[in-house]
Amino acid sequence: MFQFVDKSYRLFSAYEETVRTESHVWWLGLLFMIGMILVIIWIAICVWMYRDAKKRGEEAIWWLILGIIAPILGLIIWLVVRPSMEEVRQKRSIQQTYRYPSYQQSYKHPEYVPPPPPDYQKYPPPPPPSYQR
Repeated sequence: MFQFVDKSYRLFSAYEETVRTESHVWWLGLLFMIGMILVIIWIAICVWMYRDAKKRGEEAIWWLILGIIAPILGLIIWLVVRPSMEEVRQKRSIQQTYRYPSYQQSYKHPEYVPPPPPDYQKYPPPPPPSYQR
């Protein structure tokens, strides 16, 4: 009977020692998971800042670099400094107006001369007939 108690005590003490030594392992797993979540959030901030800066017509690469170096501070700075979408739309509409005038507006100008057709240089008009007697 005493042998059984002695063996069971040894098994329990070995289990207790194993639990004591392996109780810190779950902390490592928790720290790893928290680290992975922070890395995913960091990458998401960088990607979002880059895409948003590109969409708004800013220098996106500089905002990406700022997001890589200091993600939270860079995000706060970007949210404060970024132009509103209304400003971006107005800027783009002004650029479109000057870059591509509409077809009707160009004919309304009194001194408008339409450009030659695209194949004008390839196929010049034939020379006038010569009248020799």
